Amino acid sequence: MCSSDLREHLTACLEARPDDATALHAMGMYCFNVAGIGWFEKTAAKVMFGKELKSSYEEALAHFSKAGASRPEAWTKNDWMIAQCMMKQKTKDPAGAKALIEKIMAADDGENFADDITAFAKKYKIAL
Repeated sequence: MCSSDLREHLTACLEARPDDATALHAMGMYCFNVAGIGWFEKTAAKVMFGKELKSSYEEALAHFSKAGASRPEAWTKNDWMIAQCMMKQKTKDPAGAKALIEKIMAADDGENFADDITAFAKKYKIAL
């Protein structure tokens, strides 16, 4: 399955169930991963599949934010993705990312993200 086919399936799912937190999170992951690939990979995908892959961290953030709002209980993985988007998008939000990282670290499963968070905070110069 081509990556753009995946996007089409997720879009169809969200049209049928626009507040489905899992589908919103999956679309956020798709957008986040596509936003992170380089020119060479995007060009190769276009040559192989005849479709251009496009997305942005801003689009991913919108999906992750809606996913978090659609799910009543805490969702550490989704919060971690939001924090990453906040620092990777064009208009960075270090204060917002730091607040979410602190929330993640205080969560019961926050230790699962400790190594990733430490590396991320160092890379983006976020004091924890």
